[in-house]
Amino acid sequence: MEATPGKRILIIEDERDVVDLLTLNLRKAGYTLATATDGAAGLDKARSEKPALECLGWRSAKF
Repeated sequence: MEATPGKRILIIEDERDVVDLLTLNLRKAGYTLATATDGAAGLDKARSEKPALECLGWRSAKF
């Protein structure tokens, strides 16, 4: 996977282990990350940070 410099991915996930795994691998690939633990916080971050991609947990709370 080849990352484009400056591309931000927003991870919205309430399971810490999943966030840690995604963060480790995506940072290694050169992506900049933002995280949120529920849908409401994720929506706020998406609006303010304008990520290139959002990765959503299947059953994240507060959507």
